[in-house]
Amino acid sequence: MKHVSKNLSDTLMFTLQEKCVNFVGNKIVEQEFDNLMKERERIFVSYFKENSTSKQLAIRAATIAIPYNGFSYFQLRYPSGTLPSLQRAYEKMMELDNECARKRYKKYRESNLPKK
Repeated sequence: MKHVSKNLSDTLMFTLQEKCVNFVGNKIVEQEFDNLMKERERIFVSYFKENSTSKQLAIRAATIAIPYNGFSYFQLRYPSGTLPSLQRAYEKMMELDNECARKRYKKYRESNLPKK
């Protein structure tokens, strides 16, 4: 990252993706991104194959969206709709995910850090 950033002529590039495209070219970045997405899908599907439920899984074309936190995700849709309890849990997770780090958990986070 330091090498890529140091050798940039354009100081208005902020994202790692922009910097890499400038450094190695768009074709290589797109190819590596496609390989990464295929590997992620393979691993995701492997969990369904393990418990013999892969026939119930339908993978649709990817929609490219970069979440604010940079983490990729898979969207699950259930044919009969989502269970109310699962929907409430998901909404609570999204609510907590959108909050800033909470002070009341600071001691918990610090106590769970690996010892040096």
